[in-house]
Amino acid sequence: TKTISVVVNGDTTPEPDETFFVNLSNTSGATLARAQGVGTIKNDDASITVIEPNGGETWRITRRQTIRWSSSAVTGNVKIDLSRDGGSTWSTLFASTANDGSQNWKVSGSATTQAKIRVTGVNDPSVSDTSDGVFTIRK
Repeated sequence: TKTISVVVNGDTTPEPDETFFVNLSNTSGATLARAQGVGTIKNDDASITVIEPNGGETWRITRRQTIRWSSSAVTGNVKIDLSRDGGSTWSTLFASTANDGSQNWKVSGSATTQAKIRVTGVNDPSVSDTSDGVFTIRK
């Protein structure tokens, strides 16, 4: 068994995973069990950006607000979390909601001046964004 690494430079365009083939030949001192290998370039160009709340807003408890985000090359639903302590701890508001750029939320829970929202891809939790700054939740 031999691992072959292929470096992909400058790929910043969101696109589906790409499959390629490597043909091996002219071995020296070895016999090939399979002369063709298959590789996959995984799409690592996915991104999420929290738009609102992104810092400085004041949202009142019991009022309806819209959490907004944009995404690129994110497949499937997103998870939306809330922090009331500037991002130290998180609680889930929506475990899996459509990745359509907005989710209505009836603001609830305790008041804070240190709230943040985090939006994360359900299928790929490494794709995530958090409010750039804190916002206020008050009565």
